[in-house]
Amino acid sequence: MNRHIKGSALIIAAMVLFGLVGTFVRLINIRPALLIFASTLLITIVLLIYYIISRRVKELLGKKLMWLYVLTGLFLIGNLYSYLKAYALTTFANSVFSHYMAPVIAALSAPLIVDEKIEKVTIKALVISVMGLILISYSNLSFGSMHLKGIMFGLVSAIFYGLSINIVKRLLNNDATALSILFYQSLIPCIVMVPFLGIGSFIVIKEKITLIASYTLFATFVPTLMFLSGVRHVKAQHTGILAYSEVISAILFGFLLFKEVPSLMTIIGGALILFSGYLIIRVQSDS
Repeated sequence: MNRHIKGSALIIAAMVLFGLVGTFVRLINIRPALLIFASTLLITIVLLIYYIISRRVKELLGKKLMWLYVLTGLFLIGNLYSYLKAYALTTFANSVFSHYMAPVIAALSAPLIVDEKIEKVTIKALVISVMGLILISYSNLSFGSMHLKGIMFGLVSAIFYGLSINIVKRLLNNDATALSILFYQSLIPCIVMVPFLGIGSFIVIKEKITLIASYTLFATFVPTLMFLSGVRHVKAQHTGILAYSEVISAILFGFLLFKEVPSLMTIIGGALILFSGYLIIRVQSDS
């Protein structure tokens, strides 16, 4: 199989699993800071045990471009915090629409961070996918002054998300491994979240440990490894567009698990997003 197609398939599969996040958040029903801490703690422990058993701990120390490893962890926190704040301050549609400007940020910053020239197919696919996102969100979009702060937080999360795609790509271009990147993307948020834990946090974690462990495995650990493995073989500017498949996944799981029937406009918007992904995959197959 063409390595570019394989990379695209891994990214799309990862996005399908990431689409489970909303479902797990509803089921677990604990504070976001606590969920972030618990899931990143579990991943950090598992990876640390793996590196110790395999006698590869030195691979985590004295890393080339260590500042970029740290930056990916900090950007992940910025992305999650801003996205959750957007949810709290504005509508779901506003939050999703502003957050998913991330592929645009990724494409525009790719020439600066990973030295990629923006391609015509990227511009075409971005326009089509954003049109699809508008159709999915349009009936619930609100641009009044009371929503402005929430929209701004959504855009900030998009900036963190878009830039992190390129930073990860740069690390992978410099022979970083998916596991080492995931380790720092877990360790740093875990440490930063500690001051936000309340009294009785570990009791709550213990009560919800089965669901939290399932969330960590199926909606965080596995899809993140798949995503990082896929990004290695796909251009950064294409990665963001393929990541729009998470929107389709979330709609699908909403229908299957919560009987949330998508509207005609949502279906048309989803079709446009799928078509934009097809354009990218077609280009990848010719590479």
